[in-house]
Amino acid sequence: MEPSTVEADAEQQSSNSERGPSELADEPGTRQGAPRYAIPARKLAAVEIPAVVQDVDRAVRAFGRVANLNHVLDPDNHSIPLFMNPDSPFCKPLMSHNAKSHNVVLKVTVPRRTGRKRKRGSEGPWQGDVDVVDSGEPPSSQGKVSSQARMDDPKLLKRKLQDNVGSYDVEIAGIIEHSHRFRGLADFYWDMSSRSDFARRYIDQVLPGDVEKMKEFKFKPGVDQGPNVDVIPPPVFTHMSMPFNYFYSQNPYVRTTEDGNAFNAYAAQQIGYFIAAEDPTPQGPQVPPDMTDPRTVEVIAELEVAFEERPLWTRRALMNRLGVNYGTGTS
Repeated sequence: MEPSTVEADAEQQSSNSERGPSELADEPGTRQGAPRYAIPARKLAAVEIPAVVQDVDRAVRAFGRVANLNHVLDPDNHSIPLFMNPDSPFCKPLMSHNAKSHNVVLKVTVPRRTGRKRKRGSEGPWQGDVDVVDSGEPPSSQGKVSSQARMDDPKLLKRKLQDNVGSYDVEIAGIIEHSHRFRGLADFYWDMSSRSDFARRYIDQVLPGDVEKMKEFKFKPGVDQGPNVDVIPPPVFTHMSMPFNYFYSQNPYVRTTEDGNAFNAYAAQQIGYFIAAEDPTPQGPQVPPDMTDPRTVEVIAELEVAFEERPLWTRRALMNRLGVNYGTGTS
């Protein structure tokens, strides 16, 4: 290879190293594998709402009595509240956990919906049966696509994506560096505003923050004996903030018979002896004692003397009596 060719290759490699991946991906012949996109320096925050959002304004009010969500974007905010019923002041919030994350948000744009099905025999894209107001102009095949009140049929969206392959526009919106996740249990909610006269007056006169209405709020004297007596609920009904896993499983020591009955295969086999009232009274031991042992003879003689004194003895009483002479007493 000539020196001039080597110098040209070195200059080309140095120029390629100075340019970013997004610039290299635009040149023909340099793309390898999947396409590359430049990630903007836009910082985003995510909130995993444990509900299906159908009203965006109500979802914003669920994060507190603030007009914006600046506190959600604060990375130093360890927890944010979420009120499942933002219209009631007696609903206690769910607290989130600020978790570190590194996710990329993609904005995918597909052709605009036309509201008309594909004609028979045509090769055009199938758009689905969607009601669109006819303005007299032919619908545009490009533009911003947005969900209509979350009423899109997933089957229609999937079919339109299949028929419009290659017509997508992908854009990276930013990077999510922290996500607020709600994993705790909601406390019990006692709505006092529906039946409690005191709660209704407190909501109407105190919570709005109007000084003139606060002056009108007064406690009614006397004893409340009506059918709906106000019972002040506790500040917290349950201390369990995380769900408890009971680990329900079948008892491994239980077996089932052919007729469907269950029995414990590892239970201790307990044998009971039952003596009926009409059974004959035993007159002596079932097995004769060993009279060749002198100690056994002495114990039997001592027992005969004891039963001469009284006919009934407990085992503990006999052990205490024999323990004086034979060393078997109990303390």
